[in-house]
Amino acid sequence: MRSARVRTFGLSMIIMSLVIAACGGGSTPTPTQTSATALPTTTTPATTPPTPTPPTPTAIPTRTPAPTATPTAVPVPTGTLRFAFDTLADQSLSPDFTATHVYVDPMFDYMLGVDKKGRLDATRGFVTSWNTNQDSTVWTLKVREDVVFHNGDRASAKDIKGTVDYGTRPGSRSSAANTTRSAIGSIDSPDLTTSVVTLKSSRIFFPIEFLSPLDSQTVSYLMPTDYLQKVGDAAYARSPVGSGPYKLNTNVIGDKVVYEALPKHWYYGVPKFAVLEFRSIPETATRVALLRNGDADIARIGEQQVAQVKANGLNIQNKSGSQIASVFLYQQWQETNPLSNIKVRQALSLAVDRQTIVDTFLAGQGVPTVNYPLQVKDQAFVRLPAPKQDLAKARQLLAESGLGKITLNMHIVNTGIESSTEIMEAIAVEWEKIGITVKRIPVQLAAFTAEWVAEKLPNPSVAGPYTASTRPVGSRLVVGLAGADPTIRTANGLSRDPDFVPLVKAILGATTVETYNTNFRALQQTVTDKAVYIPLFEAGTLFASRPQTVPADWNPGFSVFGHNVLGVIDPKP
Repeated sequence: MRSARVRTFGLSMIIMSLVIAACGGGSTPTPTQTSATALPTTTTPATTPPTPTPPTPTAIPTRTPAPTATPTAVPVPTGTLRFAFDTLADQSLSPDFTATHVYVDPMFDYMLGVDKKGRLDATRGFVTSWNTNQDSTVWTLKVREDVVFHNGDRASAKDIKGTVDYGTRPGSRSSAANTTRSAIGSIDSPDLTTSVVTLKSSRIFFPIEFLSPLDSQTVSYLMPTDYLQKVGDAAYARSPVGSGPYKLNTNVIGDKVVYEALPKHWYYGVPKFAVLEFRSIPETATRVALLRNGDADIARIGEQQVAQVKANGLNIQNKSGSQIASVFLYQQWQETNPLSNIKVRQALSLAVDRQTIVDTFLAGQGVPTVNYPLQVKDQAFVRLPAPKQDLAKARQLLAESGLGKITLNMHIVNTGIESSTEIMEAIAVEWEKIGITVKRIPVQLAAFTAEWVAEKLPNPSVAGPYTASTRPVGSRLVVGLAGADPTIRTANGLSRDPDFVPLVKAILGATTVETYNTNFRALQQTVTDKAVYIPLFEAGTLFASRPQTVPADWNPGFSVFGHNVLGVIDPKP
């Protein structure tokens, strides 16, 4: 009996342990010790019982291996982000030409960065701090030590001077070259992380005007000094090197510019997209179709396409108040030029129906204006009332000019306004109504600008609609008005009226925001009274984008020439 009970107890324990193992139990509990009397009693025949056959195990216990660490995946750029713009200008890769900023941004860092609200940001650019003396004539800049150009050169403070030298070199295409020359006296680098800029006069907005993307017409891209000196200007223009998160892959003239991502960038980290592709698609309908079909991710659109784009489930991003459109009147200082006569200029301005232009060609998405060069985002902005069209008064002014019949050369340029040709045609028709003969001349912006700067345009010449990017400080824009003073003359000015010299000097010499505002508003009123420009309207810049690849809150930037394309991969909120 004792032997049978022991065997029964042993068999029960084997079965229990196997069941626990098969069920995947955790740690085996310690069995509670039980007395022999607790076992069930049975009556067993006197004969010797057969030896039981041990049960076949249902699971064989094995040792659990130690967990293996899964290697962390290294992020890499993937996919292509595709932009469809109405123009890529002449597809020059020269970064000092403002029209190229639309598509060369990926290659470069700015000397001083800007956050998504348009404020200077020490974490987003090469310059990490900027301090000035009491009268804002000496600025001390500290720079990052971890910025590397695409050719492997490490950036240092000396590249601040190299950048300024590049933008002011002979043959520079920068429209701010003369402004920069007239503003900056010297640049020294006492060490690799410090740059000291000495100005010729007080400039309280120096970091905004000359270092940041807020003023898109200065060369504020960080340039590689040693590389520029090694290869020369011509070679650099063909194969530029920057320190941005992307480097040039291909440039197919008339079609596209393609960039490839670097493995890692000091600010952007690992770029989100492996490839950035910029395509020149003049037709708006084609750009919208590319978006709808998934063959483009961001496209420049016009006001007339907003409803269609929304119906297709695409996002709309508006660079509100980003530009002002004007007609420019050239070489006004030349006495034989009919445009030197103030009554002729005033007649041309009064003949324009600004409200009809806004309603017809901008679908109401604009504001008639006479404010140029003071613009909506400037510190000093105060909107002046735009006059209504007055053809009778315009005819009277032409008669009072005593010039008789005038034949006007109208150069039609495209600087980002979709209905450029139609707008200028509408203006030409109005001018013909007051007795002016208008010769329409479509031109390419780059070629036309070269003639303008060289002062070789036939008299009288006008051009437009010329879009100017609004900016927080417009003092650079007024320098051309002081051309009568050789110390601040710019070759691309329109007027050299001596009345503007003291006003411009007062703006450039302002030591407080209040004095800047007062002086700029006084200049604006004089410019408007003398009809130096024919401002037309203030407008935004509209984009459509695919929500699958572009965040709905993507900020397309602040200037008409730069569209903040890298904002799509910006790691900061």
